Amino acid sequence: MSTKTDTAGEGAALDGSPSPAKRIEEEGAALDGSPSPVERGRPGNGVAAPSRVGRALVVDDDALVRLMFSDALKARGFEVQTAADAMTGLQLLSENILGLDVLLTDVLMPGQDGIEFVRTIRTVGGESDLVVVAVTASEDPSHRTRLLEAGADLVLYKSLGPDAIAYAVEEIVL
Repeated sequence: MSTKTDTAGEGAALDGSPSPAKRIEEEGAALDGSPSPVERGRPGNGVAAPSRVGRALVVDDDALVRLMFSDALKARGFEVQTAADAMTGLQLLSENILGLDVLLTDVLMPGQDGIEFVRTIRTVGGESDLVVVAVTASEDPSHRTRLLEAGADLVLYKSLGPDAIAYAVEEIVL
């Protein structure tokens, strides 16, 4: 699923597929109607590279997806913790709340789904400063609406792939 991008970070990957940045530009990463991270700028286009390390929490019930998102974020300089479900995510979140920059969460998980997880963080936890990015494999527009209403800052399709999602996270956080 991961592709090796060209050195400029634009255009096509070495295998001929579009790079993560190009995929965001062409497909539109944000489901919430906000400009794609590409439209906001990127290093090499007059935008300075991030000068600090971000800290992320990835919550997804699929171990392979957690690993792919974690690896993609680490490649962009993030320190990453992971959780397999919302309850473990809430525990890690409470232990690290002041040190985290972003929560990247799946939507469809057993037990508490991503929508309720986001709502819990925003209402019960009262956490309003943490950037919350929801990722979904579903193209159901009601998921997008409900996630934004629950307090997600950005909603992305998993089909963008881990590299493009990590790029979008980096752009919104750093």
